[in-house]
Amino acid sequence: MNPEDPVDLSPLDPLQDPDHWREVVERTHARVDLLLANRQTDPLTLIAGWSRTLTLVAAIAILALIPVELLLEKREARLEQIELLSQLAVASVRGESAPTGAELSRVILVGGPP
Repeated sequence: MNPEDPVDLSPLDPLQDPDHWREVVERTHARVDLLLANRQTDPLTLIAGWSRTLTLVAAIAILALIPVELLLEKREARLEQIELLSQLAVASVRGESAPTGAELSRVILVGGPP
């Protein structure tokens, strides 16, 4: 197959031979009907059967994501603490006010604003 040669898709045109395509559609419907008749369960029962598997997968995903979330929260708290300490340092360098020991310990121990 040469990429420069166009592909002839005219055999797939249903308007060229409508009787042939009607027959193809009818045979397809017959095969689908046969498969559905031989099935033991209907589609809703089949989908409902997936609920145990989906619940198990969701539980595993949650169990895996909880430690990740806790680590991210811990990291975020550290970053906030660093940002607050840097704000205190900048204020001190600008001569606005020197941080007191209580302010520093509150930021370091509690992680809250001074």
